Amino acid sequence: MSDYVDIEPWPEPVEGAYLFNRLTTEAWGRYCGLVAGAPEVLSLWTAFTWGITAFQHAPRLFLTSAVRRCGKSTVLDVLGHVARRPRRASSLTASSMFRVADAISPTLLVDEADTFAAAKKELIGIMNSGHTPGGAFVEKTEPDRSVRRYNTFIPIAIAAIGGLPPALEDRAITIFMQRGRPPMRFREDRAGHLDEIARMLMRWFADNFDALREADPVLPPGLNSRAEDNFRPLCAIADAIGGDWPEMARRAIKLIAKEDEASLPEL
Repeated sequence: MSDYVDIEPWPEPVEGAYLFNRLTTEAWGRYCGLVAGAPEVLSLWTAFTWGITAFQHAPRLFLTSAVRRCGKSTVLDVLGHVARRPRRASSLTASSMFRVADAISPTLLVDEADTFAAAKKELIGIMNSGHTPGGAFVEKTEPDRSVRRYNTFIPIAIAAIGGLPPALEDRAITIFMQRGRPPMRFREDRAGHLDEIARMLMRWFADNFDALREADPVLPPGLNSRAEDNFRPLCAIADAIGGDWPEMARRAIKLIAKEDEASLPEL
């Protein structure tokens, strides 16, 4: 799904644990072979895309592997159905990014970043800027010599072989991907159940937005300050879901944060 399509929210309130158990099973468990903790973290990050303005940080999602064919693109394919306003890009310039970000506020899904990101320092700088709302702006002089400010506070998922430049990787939740056969192959023409889940996510976040904006969740111990910033929205969402999710999410975050300590060489 390369362009977003505005959808209608689910017509009724949605029970959180039911929704997120379904998302974890029907999206990540069905189509993606993932390390322990990753399905839960992906579900929480997906929910974050639906209400980014409730939070003070926009953690980037970084899907990485040492070799090809590890399922990174499949994760982006699934996000193209369950994230808010998904916009796919397999190449990207700085000017196109900040204009698209300001115009439609998408969830940007960047594939094969290892083929172009290293040579585009301005693009990396813009991705860095969008980590917090206070700094998420690019100012450009227009042809008529007026100065316009573009908003870059959007969710971004990036897939690449290898690592990212350190400042950007520090602003990301990193999921390490490995080769493995998922239970099912993802097919765009059979993803109606994911589109239904997206409508439920839209409704659930609308019903919980005010509480999430005021949330101050307890974070797992041992995280550095930047990791705390990155995982705070996910912990807030897990607490709002209730049920087993607060404990399950923190257990998953500890696993993913531990994996992240062994970062791959940067691009």
